[in-house]
Amino acid sequence: MQNRLVAKLPAYISFSAILFLFTENLFGQPDADSTFKFTPQPREIGCMRYFDPFATSNNLTNAYFLAKFSEALYPERLDLQIRMQQNNGSLPRNLKSTDELKIHPRVTDTNFLLAFKSRYNHYFQNIPQIKEVEWEYLEKSYLDTTGALTGHVVLGQDPECMIISTASYILIIFRGTDDIHNNRYAEWIGTDFNAFKTGTDSTFGNSRIHKGFYRSFKLIEDDLYETLKKMDASNKPIWLAGHSLGGAMAVLTAVSMKQKGYQIGGVCSFGGPSVLGNKRFSRFADSLLPKKIDRYEFALDPISILKIPGYTTFGRRNWLRRIGEGSFELFMDLPERRPHVQSSFHYLLADKELSLHLFSSRLSKLPYQLYHHNTQWIVKGLYLSVPWHLRKNLPLPEDTFPFIYYAWELGK
Repeated sequence: MQNRLVAKLPAYISFSAILFLFTENLFGQPDADSTFKFTPQPREIGCMRYFDPFATSNNLTNAYFLAKFSEALYPERLDLQIRMQQNNGSLPRNLKSTDELKIHPRVTDTNFLLAFKSRYNHYFQNIPQIKEVEWEYLEKSYLDTTGALTGHVVLGQDPECMIISTASYILIIFRGTDDIHNNRYAEWIGTDFNAFKTGTDSTFGNSRIHKGFYRSFKLIEDDLYETLKKMDASNKPIWLAGHSLGGAMAVLTAVSMKQKGYQIGGVCSFGGPSVLGNKRFSRFADSLLPKKIDRYEFALDPISILKIPGYTTFGRRNWLRRIGEGSFELFMDLPERRPHVQSSFHYLLADKELSLHLFSSRLSKLPYQLYHHNTQWIVKGLYLSVPWHLRKNLPLPEDTFPFIYYAWELGK
């Protein structure tokens, strides 16, 4: 018996070696490294040395970095950015439309951590105070089909965030609304449009909050705090950010974390909702995080100007408008817009910012087109708003127009 086993041993070894190589290729993802590999631009290497984790006011350099990370939290945008980096910063000629990134994606939730780390790891290199960087991607989806009337109306929550931990600080970046398991509208319906207010506990000042946003936060809450505990985050300043729904998640998370004793460096909401809860919540958040919450709005973005009866605005409002090709203007810490007007004519007169934009901008149109909600407007606007002596050291924004826009055909 023993001799027969010895005789078959080479066959067992050969089969095991083949099996190991197959499983390593399948699960170890060696090909993924080459898929996302590129030569970093010199000004990107170590550029996070210009991020100030101890900034006490709305720091534009910090906001720009956080806006870039927020943009890349969408898989198709990260996919395109990596392809552009591999093509000397230009759009690949063989890419016909945005749809190809959806139909033939190279970046998915399965390999998202690897792709994101491959894209941005060199940002943190060669910085003495940053010896090692930990990366963690959290995603927790929930689809509710029990109340579907026709099989097409599905409610969903799908909170996702990237946590980047260094020796000096931690970044938490939330993704905005996207597909849930190929369902395009579930998160819009179950999270964004679920605007009924729900009661909360003392963590949120016993206030009433947007039900969809609150449920999404509660879904990922335990995983988030478990990860932060592993990263020893209690003594580091934490910066939070996100675009659209991600901005709402960043604000709710910051309030919760502050209540648990974490040190919040700042919160940036890019094109996020200007209202999250009732007056009690807004006052509570502003008193808990004084001058820590910044909302960045693009002039023609239809999402950030929406108001809901019974809801109150929060944080500091910063307003960007495009004044020409490659030129933006940023107004910081502005009063809130006036939503209560009786006609469109009165609206133009009452809203000086909008009328200023309409009569002086090349884009003379009302804020109703959804592609103006794209992160690119804020990323470009913030980059050009950073003073030149600081901007020259920062990584360039990837100009993805007309791709990754809801109306990409306009750029043909």
